[in-house]
Amino acid sequence: MSEPQIPKKKLRIVWYDGDEVVSEFETPPTSMREPSSQEFTSSQGEKMKLKKLEKKEIPPPISEISSQLTAIREAVKIKIGYGQKAGETDAKLVDDPRFKAAMLNLKTAPITCRYKGESTLTVIWDEKDGKMGYNDGKPFGTNSKGMNWWKCKLEDCWIKAGKQKYCEGHNVQQNYVIRDMKSATVTLFYYTPRYSKKAGWSIPDFKDYVKSDSCETQHKAIHSHFKDQKNMHIVKDYTWNVKIEDVLAGKGSDHKMVAISLMSMLNNSICASKDKIHLINEQVVFAKGVDLYENEFFPKLKTILVANNYKFRLTDEKKSTKVVPQTLLSQVSYKNLPLVYCGKDEDDGRIYVGEKWGNTNVRKSEEVKMVKRWSEKTTHQIVIFNEMKTKASEIESMGQIACIVAKMLEVQINDHPIKLLNQKFAHFDDGFHKSEFQGLFGYLFGCGVEVDIPPLVKDENGKVVWQMLD
Repeated sequence: MSEPQIPKKKLRIVWYDGDEVVSEFETPPTSMREPSSQEFTSSQGEKMKLKKLEKKEIPPPISEISSQLTAIREAVKIKIGYGQKAGETDAKLVDDPRFKAAMLNLKTAPITCRYKGESTLTVIWDEKDGKMGYNDGKPFGTNSKGMNWWKCKLEDCWIKAGKQKYCEGHNVQQNYVIRDMKSATVTLFYYTPRYSKKAGWSIPDFKDYVKSDSCETQHKAIHSHFKDQKNMHIVKDYTWNVKIEDVLAGKGSDHKMVAISLMSMLNNSICASKDKIHLINEQVVFAKGVDLYENEFFPKLKTILVANNYKFRLTDEKKSTKVVPQTLLSQVSYKNLPLVYCGKDEDDGRIYVGEKWGNTNVRKSEEVKMVKRWSEKTTHQIVIFNEMKTKASEIESMGQIACIVAKMLEVQINDHPIKLLNQKFAHFDDGFHKSEFQGLFGYLFGCGVEVDIPPLVKDENGKVVWQMLD
């Protein structure tokens, strides 16, 4: 029998120097079975070859044995021959097929070890809950066989669990909306710590975190806002906990973060400067993957918006999906402006809104505008380019929000449910403009939309009053 043929495809390679394109190459149709000798022709007609890099197998770092549980972990690794190859880290041990096989075979092939000369530790496995643990071998009271202890149920966590299957840091997901009391207007940030604390995160905990290297890496905007502040004054305006089992089952709080961002932008579009809300978070993640959301994400989002009197509704007005509204067109034009583009599949409901901020020489390919970057810009064009870059980013964000609202309102694309390819959007405090939003919505979905925006309500301490329903 002949070997099955691998489908042949072309590959386009772009070589960048910073933000500028240096060269572009396109491969001939190839199966890419053996790319080491593939020959390419550049746009200048030059023959080019790619060299195959030798793969380096870098073993994972040596694990630290700091507890009975980590001692047991190392015993399991030795038993199944895990940890010598690149990628075989402690965080991935539980996912390895050899691990599960060893756990199911403990009765005939037990795994034991000792930690700091103490009694013998024996690996145990709970098939019902799918969790690993150990017996410490120390008699206690009437228990002559020793106590059973369990690993945190999260696969990559090697901390001893509590009564609820998870360690203290992973038992619940804690969520906070923090307000900076030293700012002239309401200034908030939303934060979900990676590890929870039994009594919750304190104000000193947050003060330490926002100035830490970890915050600078993970939440740069928050770190930048607070790094130079002296005598910081912050308060916790909202806080709620979600059991980690509910989070893993898709019952988290992504909808609340989206609601906070939307309500802030909508409020800022109608209020006086003194009543504006500054949300420090720059990115809002609303999906776990392509068209993959938390359970009941859109109904829960709508519930919060309606409870706070932010109401989106469709109108009977028909809109063109072929002609771009004048409100979305630039008043200046040259070949190097940033642009916002939309890809929409009428056959299955997929939609994507994005931005290209390179210098634009636009061509059409499968209904999505692609961008090729050029290096020539005059000083005057650079000024215009920078202005348009900011506006393009805001329009991109509004287009992505329009897609979220449309799915929330159960709009369809050619009788197909909307499938969002975007998974996040950028938050802009002043990024919502009603006429532009309506133009975008109509152009994308062919129907009109209205939105009611209520006046801002604060309590006597300046806290924005929101109904943060589940």
